[in-house]
Amino acid sequence: MGSETRIFNFICYEKFLVYYWRIFLQATQSCGRVVDRARAWCSMIGVPYFRFCPPLSEDIPMDEKSDEKLLNMVWECIVYMKSQKEHVAELAEILRNN
Repeated sequence: MGSETRIFNFICYEKFLVYYWRIFLQATQSCGRVVDRARAWCSMIGVPYFRFCPPLSEDIPMDEKSDEKLLNMVWECIVYMKSQKEHVAELAEILRNN
């Protein structure tokens, strides 16, 4: 393979990574335009929309190993879900009836 082909392949790969990263960031947003659009789209077609996204006191990496941080995250999630009891019950009822 010539050097021009390698450079072209590298540029294509780099563009793919940038594109993939943008899609990943949009798909994992917890607020903003993406969430607003999803809520509006569901409303438009008559589908109930539920989004449970507990606010955490700190960012927790996927490979976190600290028991203290992980337990704090679990506790914050439990507290949040208890505060959303009515929405959880509504979702459970929809799931049971369908």
